[in-house]
Amino acid sequence: MIIKEYNNIKIKKNYINYFFETHKDIDINHCGFFDIETTGLNRMRDMIYLLGLCVYRDASDDFTLFLLFNDDVVSEKNMLETFTDLLKRENITHFIDFNGNTFDIPFVTEKIIFHKLSDERLNIFSAVKSFDIYKNVRKFVKYLGLPDTKQQTLEHFLNDERTDATSGYELIAKYKEYTVSKSPDILEMLIHHNYDDIIGMIRLLYIFNYTCLFNGEFVPETIPEIISESISEKISESSSETIPETIPKDDSTLIIKALLPTDIPKNFKYESNKGIVITAENNGSRSVVTLCIDIINDTLKLYFKDYKNYYYVTGENRIIHKSLAAFVDKEYKRKVKADECFTEKTGSFIPLFGKQYINSVQEKNEKIHIFKRDYKDKNVYVSLDDKPFETLNPTEYTSNIIKELFK
Repeated sequence: MIIKEYNNIKIKKNYINYFFETHKDIDINHCGFFDIETTGLNRMRDMIYLLGLCVYRDASDDFTLFLLFNDDVVSEKNMLETFTDLLKRENITHFIDFNGNTFDIPFVTEKIIFHKLSDERLNIFSAVKSFDIYKNVRKFVKYLGLPDTKQQTLEHFLNDERTDATSGYELIAKYKEYTVSKSPDILEMLIHHNYDDIIGMIRLLYIFNYTCLFNGEFVPETIPEIISESISEKISESSSETIPETIPKDDSTLIIKALLPTDIPKNFKYESNKGIVITAENNGSRSVVTLCIDIINDTLKLYFKDYKNYYYVTGENRIIHKSLAAFVDKEYKRKVKADECFTEKTGSFIPLFGKQYINSVQEKNEKIHIFKRDYKDKNVYVSLDDKPFETLNPTEYTSNIIKELFK
């Protein structure tokens, strides 16, 4: 077995800080970035030929990477013993891995059992919890416009290009070649690939900075303002990348600016089919989010919840309260249906999203009325005549829009 140790590996703070700040259960001082290379996918027939573990050194504020290489084909058991010794020595409580829950962890577990290592070693490994980057990034990667969730695709998105373009599958043949030739160049290729996988994994934590945007975790930087002039003129001062070209210049638009608690890897733009454009761009150590929300200029309906207290006056196409209906003859009135009990209003409206939030708005704000286009319409709006932001919390309104669009 060959053991390689790489010390003083530096990673930019903004790549990892937000992740560990928001994952309080994972202590950077007790987590290990973990990856294996195998001769195939079959846990019984194939074997592990390379195993890597990277740990953080608080004293020097850098990382140390251990690579265990099965150079003679028969060192797999020795590798696993050394690996579990490392886990115990470094007091590792969490793995951070890429597809580890599906591949790496079950493979190592099976091999520990196959080689009949002690229960203590199995327990040391099994006790370590896992944060699977692949599993967690799938939740939002589609909003980044990426074709897949492969590690090298994510690295490319972060402009973290590796010099080694060889796939794990291609390296299997190279490993078999090495076992015969013992070529130093092939050894370097195998080691370098696993090194890039694990260091790349650490840098991939940067992509989770987007979660503060997708979770609506920010506070408004400015009071919402309504504008009717060109959108491009309003926000081109910050960056041409953020101009929502899909919004017509003559449409009224509500613009809300918000500040994220951290920076993001790349400027972001998302155009929803609900008349909302979201952009985000870095401003120093943080990122500014701009929401451009179409203001609806239309005639909408306000439906009364207590429709049973109203009557429909036949021939006049109107509804009246039961207190007035007492003065109308029976043949000229009837009980109103729920979808008939409304009043219309022509004006300017902004959307509300999320059933829970809408119910909360109705319960807490008597001055806020909910309008729809028709009774079964799931899209609801509030009138700007009600001056909604005198009662609605801009932070909650903005955060809820984000959460609903990216849920």
